[in-house]
Amino acid sequence: MDPRIALRRREVESTRLRIVGRRIVLVLSGIIVVMGAVWAINTPMFSIRHVDVVGQVNSAVSSRLDQAGLVAGTPLLLADLSAGEEAILLDPWVKAVELDRQFPDRLVVKVAERMEVAVLDSGLTVSDDGRVMRESTGAELTRLHVDGSPVNSYLTGSSAEAVDLIIMLDGTVTDVAYSDVGLVAWYEGIETIFGSTEELSTKAAVAALMRGEVQPGESLDVSVPERPVIRSSGDSTMAPTPDG
Repeated sequence: MDPRIALRRREVESTRLRIVGRRIVLVLSGIIVVMGAVWAINTPMFSIRHVDVVGQVNSAVSSRLDQAGLVAGTPLLLADLSAGEEAILLDPWVKAVELDRQFPDRLVVKVAERMEVAVLDSGLTVSDDGRVMRESTGAELTRLHVDGSPVNSYLTGSSAEAVDLIIMLDGTVTDVAYSDVGLVAWYEGIETIFGSTEELSTKAAVAALMRGEVQPGESLDVSVPERPVIRSSGDSTMAPTPDG
């Protein structure tokens, strides 16, 4: 046989063996990766052993996690965090939630809860985002004199804006109501007239600045925030008193 032909055949066979060898290596590597993934998913080393909850006060996070199937022993890689967040958000106290995996065996739950800021005339409390929560437990909250709403509903319109005002004011607000002059609050012991809900944040800022200038028996009118007025006791317009 011609030596050149023999050399060419050896080169072809060597190339073929290299290609086959590479394919075998790729297949074996794939099998190892799959086996490693299966092991990582199923090994107790990467399963939920610890649950850290941050921000929980009133919410029932544990029971909601159980409902979502995020229990001890659940493979961390297979844990459906979205389902867990949706379940926790069903709790009326929870305003926002975030779930994170923390390897090798920890689930971290970060909860932002609603805070009760007012109580309606009906005796039901209202949260900082306007949700009607529950019967009052007697805690000292701002008395919000607006039309009542059922539990788990949200205040709307002017009632919701009254809640916003309570949060905006830098100090103690004992009463908020609507009268013939609009929105009125008993703020730091001072009857404060806000009028309409337009420019409410500006009016709240002016009230915070002016409160130190108001004398006992006087009221403060910030319905026109550019021209606040301190009124004498004879001009009082608010129905509620500091004692409710």
